[in-house]
Amino acid sequence: MSQLFHHAALRDCRASRLGLRLVRRAVLPLFALAFVASPARAWMINEDYQQRDMRPASDFHLFLAGDVGARITGGGTSNVTNPFADPKVEKSKTAIGNTQVTFSGSNTIAQNLTANRHFGLFGTGAKPAVRLKGWSYQTSPFFQPVPVGNFAFAYDPTTNRMTVSMQNLSEDEVALSDAGFRVFSSEQPIDQLDRDSLPPSSFLALSSLDGVYAVGAAASAVIADVLPTDFIVTYGTLSFAGSSLGNGYNTGGLGTAGEWTQVLAADEGVAEPSVVALTGLALALLLLPGSRRRLAKPALTATLAAMLMSDPVGAWERGNHAGDWTKGGALKVAVDTPPGNAAQQAAFLEAVAEAMAEWNDAQKPFGGLKLELSTAANPDVRISWKDKADEWGATSPGKGPVRVTVESDDGINSRGVARILKHELGHVEGLGHSAASALMKEDAYSSTPGKAPSAADLNSAAAFINPTADDLAGKKALWGTAEKLSKSAASSTPSFDGVGWTYRYKLQALAGFTDPVTEFTIDLPNGVEFGDLTGYFEPTGWNHQFYSGLADDVGRVLDRDEAPSPSLLSFFASSPSFGLLPGQIGDFGFSSLLSPTETRAFTNSPSYDSDEFFRLAAPGRVPEPSTLAIAVSGILGLALGARRRAREGQRL
Repeated sequence: MSQLFHHAALRDCRASRLGLRLVRRAVLPLFALAFVASPARAWMINEDYQQRDMRPASDFHLFLAGDVGARITGGGTSNVTNPFADPKVEKSKTAIGNTQVTFSGSNTIAQNLTANRHFGLFGTGAKPAVRLKGWSYQTSPFFQPVPVGNFAFAYDPTTNRMTVSMQNLSEDEVALSDAGFRVFSSEQPIDQLDRDSLPPSSFLALSSLDGVYAVGAAASAVIADVLPTDFIVTYGTLSFAGSSLGNGYNTGGLGTAGEWTQVLAADEGVAEPSVVALTGLALALLLLPGSRRRLAKPALTATLAAMLMSDPVGAWERGNHAGDWTKGGALKVAVDTPPGNAAQQAAFLEAVAEAMAEWNDAQKPFGGLKLELSTAANPDVRISWKDKADEWGATSPGKGPVRVTVESDDGINSRGVARILKHELGHVEGLGHSAASALMKEDAYSSTPGKAPSAADLNSAAAFINPTADDLAGKKALWGTAEKLSKSAASSTPSFDGVGWTYRYKLQALAGFTDPVTEFTIDLPNGVEFGDLTGYFEPTGWNHQFYSGLADDVGRVLDRDEAPSPSLLSFFASSPSFGLLPGQIGDFGFSSLLSPTETRAFTNSPSYDSDEFFRLAAPGRVPEPSTLAIAVSGILGLALGARRRAREGQRL
């Protein structure tokens, strides 16, 4: 019985240690994600589009992600930022929760395939992400989308490098060309952000950003030698691509959009840690394995280890289309013209984009299916509208294409349409009804269990239900292509300059995976302190944090009789966009007067895929002898000396 108890205790101990390791690896990347942007950030955009429809356009609309109207401080009220006569601009929060900006005036704008019409905005805070843009007309179809792209920026003041990214946050395939940048010592007026003052040919090329962007795709480039006081202006030409080429904006040829964006470098810098980051730091320290912590929480950490090691066990059900698609494939989605006036059509199209983005974002981490808007004659999925239907929504069992029918009247608004589509698109992608899922259960959204939801339930202002762990377990099992989303390799090289040591680490994110590597953490031997390390270096957009093994859970310095834990030095990307993409290599390091020893290190990613390395070099500290040890050593030395002299006397 004692032997069995010993084995059980040993298993608990191993689970506890593994739990601590896993939790530390899961928590430390949160520091990178918790670094938030400064509220003082400013942005300026000026964009141009052709009016390519034969009908006169009455308005132009931008749908910005989230409730960001208060952050827009200007634009749209002059002929520089609004091509309509007597220009005016209106901002409103949509039923979905996004921000709609409408440019209009006292006239309409006639078709002209070559004239570029400018629309501009500026404001404070982070530059808003654009969900949808387009012209509106007085006859159906009232809304005509235009190509959408988003420039994003991140500045590292320690290296004077600016990272520029292009992101496709729309549900269409788009192409970017002519990508370029200019650096100015003073702010350029918004009326200078146009083809006359800053034509595409005047920009220095960012050719690595040019190319076709699938839904959700992004690319980045780094600009060197940027001062904090510099203003960065970027430009790019956007057009529809791939399955979106048949978009009506391409009437009479390929329609394009030009985007000028300006930011102040200092306002795009890596910010100080937020309260969330500090809270995460406290949690990480709580989970560091110290002498007291190892004794205090074996059962808890064993439970955490079991939770982190096991996949979610769900009750998801296979639906009619569970065998119809290819793992990791893209489904082409055609949308019939919604009913109603211009505002209703735009709102329903916003709801379609919201529902598609919800599933695309949820599946991206494991390489699942992707929904893309398409104008192809033979789409995989067609969304149509029906008034006074028997059901709020329905998905046909057959293919060629799969038909999704959505109730378009009977008191349903765009929030209701978004909820209906989120549920029905779950069926399109192979899920059946599941009692374990709030989104995919048969009575989803209903305030009366077992009954269909009412219009009030569907239109509710309550938060949307996101895909649940049960839904994602099903989608990953059916369509996932990436079990492990990142993998890395690491090596180390210590060098001595006659005074001190420099420790260099080369970290490579291996090709063939999807996620960036966003953390590199080194275990330092017992006794190494923050003051022992200097001269840190890391890639642009990365930071470092030292976690002392000489402090307990609340930061109290350990007593001399308390065994310290290994200290940790963690390098982490300030956001996933700064992580090492598959195939990239990052250099890390620091200096120390301490000579090398061997240690372990590990990496992490946004999906918590971790790799562990052994036998990497790190500075090691030889423990200082205590007063008692010195005294004992002295006494032993005297005793040995006396004994030796006595023996010598006997020999004489």
